[in-house]
Amino acid sequence: MNKSTKIVLVVIVIVVILLLAVGVAVHYQVRNGPVAWQTYTESDFSFQVSYPPAWVLSDQLTAKTCCLFLSAVTVSTTTAPAVASTSGAATSTTTVTAHERVKLQFGYYNKKVSDPFQEASTTQVSIGGTRFYSGVANGVTFYLLPRNDTEGVGVAVFPDSAVETAADKADAEKVISSIKLFAPAATSTAGTAPATTK
Repeated sequence: MNKSTKIVLVVIVIVVILLLAVGVAVHYQVRNGPVAWQTYTESDFSFQVSYPPAWVLSDQLTAKTCCLFLSAVTVSTTTAPAVASTSGAATSTTTVTAHERVKLQFGYYNKKVSDPFQEASTTQVSIGGTRFYSGVANGVTFYLLPRNDTEGVGVAVFPDSAVETAADKADAEKVISSIKLFAPAATSTAGTAPATTK
């Protein structure tokens, strides 16, 4: 074997090793979620969800009210030019606007109660290896993750197609696939503050 053939073989072996290392890293990332994501535990309804740290969480989910919301938000700031007031001082006005690119609404569902959320969700789908029932009604996609034959967690996805990005769509799917149900505690408390996932 001549010297140039040896060099080509060494380069091929290095490329194969690098491709295998990248494949393992990507597989680990997909199966375990991004390291920097936050995890929220909703103890009243016994589920946990992970989400990107830049997303906004609003937990209004209680036994009598709906819902837990997660949103990808764009915040913009505009400042109006300074205007002299009657006292002679110049003041400017700053306006902060938050626009939801995509919003996920989480809630408890019970098959004993009829609602469009459940009625639209009849197709079985798999997201990240987890089986959901899915459907679309009025432009909103619904996902139901059953806990048992009668109840579970439902997610409605409200995208703003004018500003939602491909990354938002991918993140929304990862958020949905991150839902974990756990056994209800004998007594429950309100949801817990976000914590970084391992």
